[in-house]
Amino acid sequence: QVLSRIHLNLSGYPSRAHQKTNTFVISILMTLASFGSVVAVGYNLILAPEISLWQIGAAAVVYFGIALKYLKILIKARLHARILYQIPEKNCLGFEDSLMSFFFPWCTLMQIG
Repeated sequence: QVLSRIHLNLSGYPSRAHQKTNTFVISILMTLASFGSVVAVGYNLILAPEISLWQIGAAAVVYFGIALKYLKILIKARLHARILYQIPEKNCLGFEDSLMSFFFPWCTLMQIG
């Protein structure tokens, strides 16, 4: 919803005002895929303790891949909002957006929204 409100697509790039984006639906699907991979591995570990290492690795790749995508989107959205509202960087020049997005994602979303 935040991305749609500030007119960014799911990659964090500005979208045209008339362009309809499905960022909310796609982000929900990404969240479900991430959650599903963790639940599937946990469920298999309980029912079948002999779960193979490749299954755990595949679920970890899916989970961390989606987490990195979310972090990238959050960094780009924060950078966009900072440029839009002309907010200067004061600390950690060049790294402020990425550090704040990584360590305080909930605060970043509240500032953008």
